[in-house]
Amino acid sequence: MAIEERGSGVRGMGMFFIAFLALTLVLSRTSSARTWHIAPDGSGDAPSIKAGIDSAAIWDTVLVACGTYYEQNIIMKSGVVLVSESGEADCVTIDGEYLNTVFKCVDCDSATVIKGFTIARGTPYLGNPGSAGGMLIGRGLDLRIENCEFLGNWTHHGAGVYCQTTSPTFVNCVFRDNYGISEGGGLFCNNASPRLEGCVFLFNRAAREGGDVLYNVCCSCVDELHLP
Repeated sequence: MAIEERGSGVRGMGMFFIAFLALTLVLSRTSSARTWHIAPDGSGDAPSIKAGIDSAAIWDTVLVACGTYYEQNIIMKSGVVLVSESGEADCVTIDGEYLNTVFKCVDCDSATVIKGFTIARGTPYLGNPGSAGGMLIGRGLDLRIENCEFLGNWTHHGAGVYCQTTSPTFVNCVFRDNYGISEGGGLFCNNASPRLEGCVFLFNRAAREGGDVLYNVCCSCVDELHLP
């Protein structure tokens, strides 16, 4: 009996030690996290939003001052928080100038956040037929997009946002005036299950079907959705 109790005690101490190490690792990572400041004139810690994200490490925050940024093909990094100065869509506009998809978010985990941006005038590179004008989301788990507006983007499938094999969360987002040459003007979901909370779809169009939202082999969880 004494041997069993001693063995149980040793196992208990072992589990406690492992938990302590895990907590220490998390605290050390978060305490060393950095905030990268981005300004419209390029005078921040990095010259552009894209450069700020490229420079950031997991747990870092990229804080963007209000203004208009002419950028595209921004590759979002897993575990990074990207937020505008006010956290509202009217603070920062990222204008893709119809040169490429504005954001590409692939393999981003639940710690990844994009908050407070207007994402406008995105289209695939050189207007080639394809998917995703404003944002491409693929193979991610629970990427969170909050207080964003997808405005005036166009492509064949998913002009505002194209989701594939992913389950992002959209909170208080607006999809407006996006045009799908084929399908899914506002949001196109292919084998994806996005969560939509308090989102609004206005004046999106598609030549074939799904002007606002089109699901293809999708299990969607919609908490609150507003269509005109």
